[in-house]
Amino acid sequence: MPEDEVLSKERVATRLPKLACRTCAYVGEPGAGFIPGPEGSTEQVGFFCIRCGDLIPVAEEWSSPEFRDAVLGSLNPFADFLPDEEGRRALATDPWPKAPGTISAARELVRAGLDEGIQCPCCEQHAQRYYRTLNSGMARWLIVLGKLTALKGEWASTAEVIQHAARHSSFGSSLGSGESTSLLPYWDLIECRANDDPTKKSSGYWRVTDKGRGFLALQLTVPKTAVVYNNRLERLEGVLITIQEALGKKFSYEELMRAGLEKVA
Repeated sequence: MPEDEVLSKERVATRLPKLACRTCAYVGEPGAGFIPGPEGSTEQVGFFCIRCGDLIPVAEEWSSPEFRDAVLGSLNPFADFLPDEEGRRALATDPWPKAPGTISAARELVRAGLDEGIQCPCCEQHAQRYYRTLNSGMARWLIVLGKLTALKGEWASTAEVIQHAARHSSFGSSLGSGESTSLLPYWDLIECRANDDPTKKSSGYWRVTDKGRGFLALQLTVPKTAVVYNNRLERLEGVLITIQEALGKKFSYEELMRAGLEKVA
């Protein structure tokens, strides 16, 4: 068998060692190629992530004879060239956003991709705009909080809301308690008591606002959706809804409003 045919079969059988991409954390067989020079191919090999397209430094790995032999046994110096940046991004399955030249350009890039979600080219964090709907669990949580604060005359804790709702089957099994305290303030329906413990993110005590009481009493409506980015409200949008509409067809506003709660000590 001719020597070049043997080498060709060896190259087909050899796979590149797996590498970890420092940009997107993908681990797998990379793309690779000889870095071209002014007069054609050089003896230098470059590697890139097949998911995001960014270059992968391999200074430490290249010092290993096994790694070097596996790579050189897989590449053809006359055919396998390292693609340029545009070529790498074209080959990538999930190309990383190209880093803009200025902070202003980076902000524009991130803003343009917020609805679908985008990884910031500067800090590499995921950024996304969220559309939060005023739902049944939040509406039921608001009703219980309104009853508790009316009984107590002031603030009620998250735990008290959950405990009292659990004693009445008409409120259902889930109030969406985790999202209620974080989202209802976007509509200005509840407010949190000032926190005097620096070790906690919030005091954990809530009360219904004047607007919230109007919403509970069917005296006003609110937009259905809160548009949120970076935990900040950008705007309220959508059709105006009553608390009855937020509750949906499964829960009766009249029944929930009639449900009695025990006096809290």
